[in-house]
Amino acid sequence: MSPFTIAFLVLFLFSIPIALGLIACLRRPLLELLQNVVILPAGTEYFSRVFVVVVVLTVLGAIADPPFNLKDSVHLIEYVWAVAHGLKSVFENLVISVFVYTD
Repeated sequence: MSPFTIAFLVLFLFSIPIALGLIACLRRPLLELLQNVVILPAGTEYFSRVFVVVVVLTVLGAIADPPFNLKDSVHLIEYVWAVAHGLKSVFENLVISVFVYTD
């Protein structure tokens, strides 16, 4: 397995639980807020599903083009830095998406 593939898989395995954790933490308060703002129950369900889609696509978009380029003879710490740099991109995109969605 190439170093790029290993780093990408580790980034993927760390990013998906981050997205699922964010959805789990914010979905219930978002539903309560939407029920108070949107009168139609179908609208509440629609906007909550859109939130899930936005978060998942944001994470997948952030990891689709990873910002690292690893050579064949890399040390473990270079994998760590590559994954950390990828997670930085994931968190930046998630923060921007959540701010735009809740605005």
